[in-house]
Amino acid sequence: MHRARNSWLRSACVAAALALPVQAFAHGTLQSSTPAAGAHLSVVPASISLLFTERPSLTLTTVVLIGPTGETISLGPLTSAPDSRLAVTTAIDGALPSGVYTVRWQMAGDDGHPTTGSYRFTLALAASVSGGQPPAMVPHENPISQPDAPGFGVESPAYVAIRWLQYAAVLMLIGAVAFALLVVTRLQRVSEPALLPSARSRAARVGLWATGLLAATALMRLLAQSYALHGETLAPDLALIGTLLRVTQWGHAWLLEVGAVIVALVAFSRARRGSVRAWAVAAVAAIAVTVSMALSGHAAASPTLVTLAIIADALHILGAGGWLGSLLVLVVVGLPAAMAVDIAQRWRTVALLVNGFSPTALVFAAITAVTGLFAAWLHVESIAALWQTRYGQVLLLKLAVLSVTAGIGLYNWRRVQPILDAGPDGTRRLYRSAAVELSIGLVVILVTAVLVATPSGMDM
Repeated sequence: MHRARNSWLRSACVAAALALPVQAFAHGTLQSSTPAAGAHLSVVPASISLLFTERPSLTLTTVVLIGPTGETISLGPLTSAPDSRLAVTTAIDGALPSGVYTVRWQMAGDDGHPTTGSYRFTLALAASVSGGQPPAMVPHENPISQPDAPGFGVESPAYVAIRWLQYAAVLMLIGAVAFALLVVTRLQRVSEPALLPSARSRAARVGLWATGLLAATALMRLLAQSYALHGETLAPDLALIGTLLRVTQWGHAWLLEVGAVIVALVAFSRARRGSVRAWAVAAVAAIAVTVSMALSGHAAASPTLVTLAIIADALHILGAGGWLGSLLVLVVVGLPAAMAVDIAQRWRTVALLVNGFSPTALVFAAITAVTGLFAAWLHVESIAALWQTRYGQVLLLKLAVLSVTAGIGLYNWRRVQPILDAGPDGTRRLYRSAAVELSIGLVVILVTAVLVATPSGMDM
């Protein structure tokens, strides 16, 4: 009965937590503007003001005014509006003849995710008049429909692939630490000392591979972010990249991640040579990585309770890594180490190892579920958005994939766990079911990589 409850609860927590839109945060879009989209003016406007759905970072926000013949009109410095932290304004310095004008904008909040768009207004002067008062801001009827400028963006397939690799690396890194510090330590309490050095050394090797992959994705993500913000022709500009790193929260979070990667590489190297204390350092590095992801993710742009949103996001990543990542390490490290034990104790060791993993995974799944519920309460606007928006459709796809997880948990409980200590058949079945579960995990990570760049119903 105890195993049954654990299996069912674990499956329910994982399915609920990962199915919830924990990263369903709004990307900043244009809510209203002065001059308004489609406006016909008879007086020259003195400035351009843009109100977004998310607080814009001035460093990552640009406004360009294109004249009737394609010329760029001179604008003053971009400043925050005095009456709203969601708005920016810029004075129009250049002369404006009659004609159709295009306002092109790009903005990004603290999460670093850029959105771009444009709109037009018409200036029809009866006489040469300037410096008049602009009309009040007029809401844009459907800001989400404004097309992004062509080019590389956070929803580009290449950027999605980079995020997919990054998430996989982070989960493996956390999984290696969780397996070594929690699962193997739990096994030590039931006296399986022969397994400990081999299992921890192999887990450190997984951690090294994961950290190396994370280092590579960090570099790719920096270049991709520069492409998304500055455009393809400006991406190699080291001065722009330096500004991105120095003065933006996204850049500070990236530097924190790189620092954590360096610490993790040293810690896993020492842990592979047998240092037990190095695992504590690796754990600190893993936590720092999750915090960096939360600081550069959508939680940083949360409309309210930003600090709690960042903490919840970091804990959510830790929970997912403690479940899915440690499952991977169990399969590629734990079970092979157990299979190397003397035949007389082999199947008992396998059973003890799996039974030690289950409660650990249950705790991490519960953490994932609680933080997912909090994020859903904080950010999801309506249930109808699940089927009325592209974000909701991607989320439902994620839920459909995750529904298989419950079936795997039921199979492990009814068919696999009772026979693990009886012989090799249980272990073979466990390998097969774990392979399916990990394959589902890779699909979930891919869907999540798409989901985090998909505007939610809150953008509408």
